[in-house]
Formats: sequence, C-alpha cells, structure tokens
Amino acid sequence: MTVVERSVVLFLGGPYVVDAVLRYDTAEPLAVSLIPPATFGGDNPWQFARSLLADGLKADAHIVGAGAVSFHRHGPRLVVRLRARGVCGEAWMCSADAELFLRDTYRFVPAGAEVVDLGAELAAIVGGAR
Repeated sequence: MTVVERSVVLFLGGPYVVDAVLRYDTAEPLAVSLIPPATFGGDNPWQFARSLLADGLKADAHIVGAGAVSFHRHGPRLVVRLRARGVCGEAWMCSADAELFLRDTYRFVPAGAEVVDLGAELAAIVGGAR
C-alpha cells in the first residue's frame, strides 16, 4: 500500500482560506479524499473518484460531477463544489496543485490501470451484513 498526499490551500471566498490535504491510497485505487482541517470536519473527508478530479481539470467552465462533489476549471483555479444534507459550499484551489497531485498518483497506479477485487469487496459487504 502506498499513500500519496499533497497539501493544498482552499480559498473559501474573501479573506478566508484553509489548508487541506488531497490523499490517494493505492489500496483504494479509484478514490481520492479531500481532507479539510479538523476545525472544518477533518475527521469526515470528502471522497470522490480520481477520474472525476482529472475530468474536472480538463473541463474549462464545464461542471463535472453530479453528486456530493463536483469540479470545474476556471483558468488557473479548480472550483470544488461540495454538497451534504441540502447544503452546498464552494471553494477553489490552484489547478496546478491538483495536477501535480494527480501526476504523483499516476506514478503508482496509471490512469485506467486501477484494479479492484470485486469478489473481495462483495464478500466484505455480505460478510458485514450478517
């Protein structure tokens, strides 16, 4: 198991900024986490598909993602929209930081080479339901 982390600054509007972490674990090759600081719910990271982050970086002014997390690129900014329990918040980070993070993750698991053992995943779900 290899973990890739990159610190990013989330700009919340006006003078408000928070430090966050983008995290990738090769044990979960399809997922990326955005971990806010503890004061903003750091124990509840936002998890989304790594491919969603990559697509968001390509989609200039076009929103990618329809669930709890969506992205769109606005020049040098990557806009992140987070939704939970009927509330929506928006922040942005530097696109270059997200691009460097993705590049680092691709060194360990190239795009399209993610492998998930569906049998083991299903067994864990069924076994946990007993």
